[in-house]
Amino acid sequence: MPAGKTSYGYRYKAKYEDLGHLRRKLISASWEIDSLDPDGQLVYGSEAWIVNQVFQWVGTENRTLYWVAKKLKQMGLKPRYAKGWSPSLISSMVKKHCHTGHHVYNKATYVPNPQKPIGDVTYAIKRTIRQMKPESEWAHFEVPPLISEKLWDLANRNLAERGRGKGKEGKQIDALVRGRIYCPSCDQLMSVYRDSNYRNLTYYICASRSQGWKHKRCQVHSLRIDRIDNVVWDCLFALLKQPDWVYQQISKQETGENIEELQKRIRVEQQKTERSQYKIRRIQEGYEADPPVYTADEVKEKIGIYRNLISRAEAEIHRLHEIVEQKAITKQTKEEALRILESLRDTNLEKASFAEKRDLVAKLGIKVYPSEDGKIVRISSTLQFAPSPLKLSPQIISIASPKL
Repeated sequence: MPAGKTSYGYRYKAKYEDLGHLRRKLISASWEIDSLDPDGQLVYGSEAWIVNQVFQWVGTENRTLYWVAKKLKQMGLKPRYAKGWSPSLISSMVKKHCHTGHHVYNKATYVPNPQKPIGDVTYAIKRTIRQMKPESEWAHFEVPPLISEKLWDLANRNLAERGRGKGKEGKQIDALVRGRIYCPSCDQLMSVYRDSNYRNLTYYICASRSQGWKHKRCQVHSLRIDRIDNVVWDCLFALLKQPDWVYQQISKQETGENIEELQKRIRVEQQKTERSQYKIRRIQEGYEADPPVYTADEVKEKIGIYRNLISRAEAEIHRLHEIVEQKAITKQTKEEALRILESLRDTNLEKASFAEKRDLVAKLGIKVYPSEDGKIVRISSTLQFAPSPLKLSPQIISIASPKL
């Protein structure tokens, strides 16, 4: 068996021959079932018992992943590494074929990411990506089975059927700011929810409210989708009806310090760092000379001063680099915003379809921040301008830029 971390429900067992002088030779290695009683039955509450029970719930009883995660939490059982059970953790367990007794090693490898730019040190794009190997290179081995092949097929078939939108007839709820509205309490993206009793009512809710397996859940009230979407669209419609004014607001935005001036300041700070490093080397050479020019206390004091100068200079360089990068992004965003406004001059917003509205919201980079009582909605956009307050509807709602 390959050495390393075993799947949930198993433990690694190896036998070695002592060769002396802190050396040893591997004789055999195997995976064993986590816990068995003297009669060979799974011990209640052990990892192997949990695996078998999860497949019974998902496969035989057709329980949901949410129900299983909540049930395990109520039973006081915990996973091996994670803090608590979640539907995604249960799903990954059910999809592992090794629990039937057949496992595969050497299925994939990590290769350099072709999308990563040369010289990029920001780690915004992963350096490597996971790539599957040809099936001829896979290494198959057998482990003690915890479930039957039939039960594994049944459980995974139930997951596949449920993932096709069972009970929703494959229809998606129309929500204008789906993935763009944030919970006022926990700052997480809000999800879309349909009332089970009144199918025509749909809401934005904090995703944690439906996650019963979590210890703490958000208690913010749900928000009607139609009301929030109408407010957002009314605001955009009122602004885009006067594109000339918006164009002027964007065009006269000041960028502050010039990028060339900032780069000059960066070079000055870099020169400070180089001079301080040079002086530190001279002090070290003087201390190591025969006879030494400085005492140990003098070296410690002088080097400490120059290291503080280097630390402050590096912090300033980092700050200036962030400003330069932000100004470059702002310039690009400004150009994109002006281009979008030009394209909207001939668009009939009054008869825009839902798909056209959603596309416009995406182009403008709209983000929505409602208050906990739902009476105030703050709307953010990459256009970066602050219009005067708008009178939208009889609802008690005000529009302002977000404070983040």
